[in-house]
Amino acid sequence: MQPLISIVLPCYNVQDTIAACLQSILGQSYQNWELLAIDDGSTDNTREILHSFSDPRIHIISDGINRGCSHRLNQAALLVKGAYYARMDGDDLMFPRRLEKQIEFLQQHQDIDLLGTGLVSVDKDLVPTGQRLAPVRVSDPYRILQGEVLYQPTVMGRTSWFLEHPYPDGYLYSEDFALWVKSARNLTVANLQEPLLFYREKGLFSYTKYQGRRQEIRRALHDHGPELVGQLRACFLFLRRYAKDLVYALFYSLGIWNQVLRLSNRSLDRATSHHYVEIMNGILEEQF
Repeated sequence: MQPLISIVLPCYNVQDTIAACLQSILGQSYQNWELLAIDDGSTDNTREILHSFSDPRIHIISDGINRGCSHRLNQAALLVKGAYYARMDGDDLMFPRRLEKQIEFLQQHQDIDLLGTGLVSVDKDLVPTGQRLAPVRVSDPYRILQGEVLYQPTVMGRTSWFLEHPYPDGYLYSEDFALWVKSARNLTVANLQEPLLFYREKGLFSYTKYQGRRQEIRRALHDHGPELVGQLRACFLFLRRYAKDLVYALFYSLGIWNQVLRLSNRSLDRATSHHYVEIMNGILEEQF
């Protein structure tokens, strides 16, 4: 059977998390998918763990070279067989009905280019720490330039869109934002208003990567902002982003970065947290 959804999974040194990630994919309620797992020159046991899963829908590419995420995502768009292209990262886990709910929405809403979902932040021990929801619908370039309109690991879209809009080169940490901005003139995004992905965050944060991402975001605003929203509005967005980065750098220097991370998430009450723990346990207890 021709797969309808192609899950694209670039991997680099994720030996501690990739098995759980694959378990969450194999446990999806929607099963007409293929997985293209591209090992991006890992130096740990990521490649061996990928090959330990024998499901015929899993296709592994490994050339031993570290080419970067943008290159791998564009490579995948040329190779996948599905009409829909779903993003996934090797340190995250899907909720069991993620693919089912996203494909249903996209088939019913032909005007949506990219569809994301909410997410649940978890720490290195997979304990839920908070949740995030992105906007219901955005098509205004100015709002897209403001950021936080999609959470990349949750995104699904038509493969044809990703072929027409390749990820830009030269971005190591913010290839997602650079693509949204580059395509913002004719881009419509939406988000399901429920979390459908466990996102590993607390305890795994790298301030070096954070700084790199923020610098790249400012570069994308500088390169594309003026033509999209005008010089004045683009300058305002750039300066606001720069000021925010300075404040965050101060928080980091004061050793209160964990408090900043908490502000990014909506807190969880006990019942909701317990519900997410049950979903997590169900994923991890499945045997394939």
